[in-house]
Amino acid sequence: MHRLRWLVAGAMLGVVSASWARRRIERLAERVAPGSVAGRVSDAVRGALGGASDRVQDALDVGRLEARRRAEELRSDLHPVRDPTSRIRRSR
Repeated sequence: MHRLRWLVAGAMLGVVSASWARRRIERLAERVAPGSVAGRVSDAVRGALGGASDRVQDALDVGRLEARRRAEELRSDLHPVRDPTSRIRRSR
């Protein structure tokens, strides 16, 4: 009787572990299929480039604004704005 119990328990364990291994291998095969891998790679590249392009665009915007501000500052140093009321014309 004990041998029969161990035989049945071993057979059940074998069936369960074989079906688990089969499902695991099928999932792995789906993940490494060429179409699946290509889709995941393109999604990863698109995500990485999308974030990088946003950061580059932000940096360019900040750089342009800073360049304009600095150019205005330099122009004002070269040609200061004079108060028109301070200039009194002398009549001849």
